[in-house]
Amino acid sequence: MFTIAARTMGIRIMVLDPDAASPVGHLQTDHTDHGALKQLGATCAEVTTEFENVPAASLIELANHCRVSPGAAAVAIAQDRCHEKSWLAQNGFATGAQDGPLQRAGRRPARRAGAGGADA
Repeated sequence: MFTIAARTMGIRIMVLDPDAASPVGHLQTDHTDHGALKQLGATCAEVTTEFENVPAASLIELANHCRVSPGAAAVAIAQDRCHEKSWLAQNGFATGAQDGPLQRAGRRPARRAGAGGADA
């Protein structure tokens, strides 16, 4: 939907998508493909992502060539549930009970699939 809205405003778009079935996958490759990231960064004035599963390292690489939003630091926080919850609490956001069953058992919640673990 983002790309459809952009096109109706006359904005040219370029999409990097590993899914061969993607209807807008102009660059069909993995999010860690250095050549594709360089091409995307050199071609685009700005880059954004709709998903937090794009590796933060790839966003850092893109930021060497163009404006990236959200930034790699924000995406890295969103990729780790514990880090995300801690960041929210430290910045005054309500996060619910701080002593849930996982914390009482001395365990950390699972990491999101895009960050190397199962989604919690």
